Amino acid sequence: MTKLERFEKYVRKWQKKFSLDNYRIYVLQGDFTHSAAQVRIDNSQVMAHVELGKDCEAEYLEWAAFHEVSHILLSVISDVHKSPRFFSDEVVNSKEHEIINRLERLLLGVEK
Repeated sequence: MTKLERFEKYVRKWQKKFSLDNYRIYVLQGDFTHSAAQVRIDNSQVMAHVELGKDCEAEYLEWAAFHEVSHILLSVISDVHKSPRFFSDEVVNSKEHEIINRLERLLLGVEK
């Protein structure tokens, strides 16, 4: 199994654990050396591109996958804050609870 294939396996693991099955996540080999991995997210399309850096060491593959998929998980909150529109406390609270509920399922095994 190649390094990219192992990285993709970890990306899929964390995508599933964070209940991000609605996202189309494309895993690619990047052409950069400045970081282990990077992600580009388009929440309007419910899509992300996760790229593995050329020099990422094998022992950091799962950490890098976890890190980038965590960005996808938290991106809905970032989008709310970056939006030029005003979002009510209710909308922000709802998005925050979506993330908390995913973490509850993952870390505590709580189903709602």
